Amino acid sequence: GLFVAGSRYTASELQRNGFAPDRIEIIAPVPAAIDCARFQSPGEYGRMLFVGQVVRGKGLDLLLAAAARLKGDWRLDVVGDGRQLGECRQLAADLGIAHRVNFAGWVPNAELDHWYRRASFTVVPSRWPEPFGMIGLESMARGRPVVAFDSGGICDWLAHEVSGLAVPS
Repeated sequence: GLFVAGSRYTASELQRNGFAPDRIEIIAPVPAAIDCARFQSPGEYGRMLFVGQVVRGKGLDLLLAAAARLKGDWRLDVVGDGRQLGECRQLAADLGIAHRVNFAGWVPNAELDHWYRRASFTVVPSRWPEPFGMIGLESMARGRPVVAFDSGGICDWLAHEVSGLAVPS
């Protein structure tokens, strides 16, 4: 049989766990947003977007801590829900940035375009090695660059200084 991996990272994990390299095929998942890829005018200056579950592995707390050190005028929209939401709201307050962070909660997929249109770029601060990281492709399909940690399968689709920035986790 053949084993399908969604990224080079996932394929390397299969190999590390004893699967034969010649039995692994890499087939990247493609989000539905790719079908409607289109140019969009630039978003609002300094407006960042986080889309995803608000859980420890997705790293919103890391993004909030980094954002608190930024100079100038910036805003962050957080689209998502999860068990770390209350903790992240409190962290934003503790860091003195709550007035710059909009916690929008979960929104239907059909409403995501609104959030991407507003954003200058999307941030993917995952602290765990994402097997692929769909949000990045969804963001780029909507004309938004991505800033993401260079972990897991993210570097299969994120070309540093071409489609965004890959930063060390």
